Amino acid sequence: MWRKAVTLEELSLMTDEQVMMKINEFLVPANKAGAPANSDDLVGAQFYMAELDRRAARKLEKERQAAEAKRDRIDTRRRRIDLGLELLIVALIGFELLLGWSEGEKQFAVLNQIQQNAAATTSTILTLQKTIQDMSAHISEELSLNYEPAVAAVYDTNTAMIHITNNSPTAISIYGYYSGDYQVMFPKPFVILPHGTDDLNNGPFYSEQKEKLHYTSANFPFAMFFRTKNGDEYTLNADINVEALPTTGFFVRLVLVKVHREAWGYRLKSKKWN
Repeated sequence: MWRKAVTLEELSLMTDEQVMMKINEFLVPANKAGAPANSDDLVGAQFYMAELDRRAARKLEKERQAAEAKRDRIDTRRRRIDLGLELLIVALIGFELLLGWSEGEKQFAVLNQIQQNAAATTSTILTLQKTIQDMSAHISEELSLNYEPAVAAVYDTNTAMIHITNNSPTAISIYGYYSGDYQVMFPKPFVILPHGTDDLNNGPFYSEQKEKLHYTSANFPFAMFFRTKNGDEYTLNADINVEALPTTGFFVRLVLVKVHREAWGYRLKSKKWN
């Protein structure tokens, strides 16, 4: 079927849902009455799938840059406070010295008072510095804990593994996941460290679909349930697209990976997910 060419400007203005519709148009052509897609259709579908992957990568990069900019602003504010404290110390010492020089007849008493004031000032400054350090540590911890998790998932057809990449600044704890009707519930949390990668074994689902599907395509829901360091609950949702076609063989991929905050723990207690 002839399709109108899409320019770069038109592609950039398309929403993710419109790109997904393009993928489905190539995978299930309307004029073929259920016949499998040919190689040209698959190339077209893979082009739009790659566009979805590029958009997801750009979104993660923007989130990372925003987090770095926020940390830079906190560091700048901390340096300004330290500089202000140092200038305050210099001003206090200069004032006390000037006061002592203006009262020469009481020089000894003034110098003694200056020593006492300097000791008190030093104690006050140390207390202020300790307070600022505690505030900075609290701000940094709060920034880390409240940062929205950036988690990516990719299906590896060769190993039947789902590669999970944690691009967040804190560790995540995975409690379980499902692919279609296949469910996995971990007896204890499956932890992925910050900026780390690990695999979920999806072999049983892969084997079952490879045996059932013959020269056709199918979509299945995928969901992964995890928590961040401060206990917030999130769900990663995606569609598993399975292709069993004579031209490409058996191929599986995750499409439209999205992460959103969702309190799933109370719903899954009966299934021993936590």
